[in-house]
Amino acid sequence: MLLPLSESADDTLETALRAAGHRPERVGAYRTVAAPRDPAVEAEVAAGRIDALLVLSGSAAHEVSERFAPIPPRTRLAAIGGPTARALASHGLRAAVVSAVHTVPGLLDALGEALSAPTEGAHA
Repeated sequence: MLLPLSESADDTLETALRAAGHRPERVGAYRTVAAPRDPAVEAEVAAGRIDALLVLSGSAAHEVSERFAPIPPRTRLAAIGGPTARALASHGLRAAVVSAVHTVPGLLDALGEALSAPTEGAHA
């Protein structure tokens, strides 16, 4: 069985397949390379002028922690799903939004709902 994975993927799936009697052949299908740093963007985030950061993977969670922590209180972290939210937590960051639908449209819908929800103390 050919098992194409990220070069940084752990062996959870491979181990489970072996335990089920399969013989997976792990192949590095891709590797994650961080985008170049942009000091202007980092300054905008640090100044609290960014409403939300969308986090789409565990490796992105790591980059967010490296580039932007501490996250300003008004900037929400939006995770594409539970595994990404847990990756943020492993770096000491909390996802304010976690999409139940693990797609970009699902994440955007979840973020839209969160941003349009009344805040505590808001008047109707």
